[in-house]
Amino acid sequence: MSDPGHLPLTPYPNAPWRSRGQMWCGLLTTARPLPAPLRTLFSPRTLAAVLMRYQQGTLRYNEFALASLMRRGHHIGMWVHYIWVDSRASLWGGRQIWGLPKQMAEFTWADHHVHITDAAGQLAALSLIPRAQRGPVVPIRLGGFGHANSTLLLATATARGRIRPASIKVTAWADHLPQLARTSAHYGLVVAPIRITAHAPKHLGPLPSPPADTPSPAKPRPTERSHFRY
Repeated sequence: MSDPGHLPLTPYPNAPWRSRGQMWCGLLTTARPLPAPLRTLFSPRTLAAVLMRYQQGTLRYNEFALASLMRRGHHIGMWVHYIWVDSRASLWGGRQIWGLPKQMAEFTWADHHVHITDAAGQLAALSLIPRAQRGPVVPIRLGGFGHANSTLLLATATARGRIRPASIKVTAWADHLPQLARTSAHYGLVVAPIRITAHAPKHLGPLPSPPADTPSPAKPRPTERSHFRY
């Protein structure tokens, strides 16, 4: 995992990280398939948008990830195409512990909307509206794939939270992100509150070679602002 540009190394806590907050997740549809080095469980055009608000615990920060659900053998988890945080400790911990390609961004919340920007401009804006039903409190197990030094890592997390459906809509989307076929998530949920423990990763062996057209993890963008497309 390469260094995230010019940012100096920031101390970060060792795993496990224990947090409490909110999780929003919506399944989006892309205009074209998303290649990746592992086997896709859903359609290759299905993209999960995951927004976390860690409000208490080991670290307090916001996180936005775009990922595909994949498998390696009997291991299942999210392959993270892009991920942004507003904490340097989280950025460095995510990269060096779990091998996740974290980048810095700013998160602005207003009512049921969030705007996410980086140094080049707006990345995305989302409308997040929970539905009226009050869901049950359930145990949750989460997994995500990362990689470091050509080794595939599996990050696991255990959680418990109250789930209910949600309406999730994209209101702005940067050009360099995977182009969307529609702006509304065809499935959305919110888990709030959620208690989550992120454990140290497992090493799964060499990282499979990606296809030639596999997009590289989130790279710094040019300094000019992009237009948005839907």
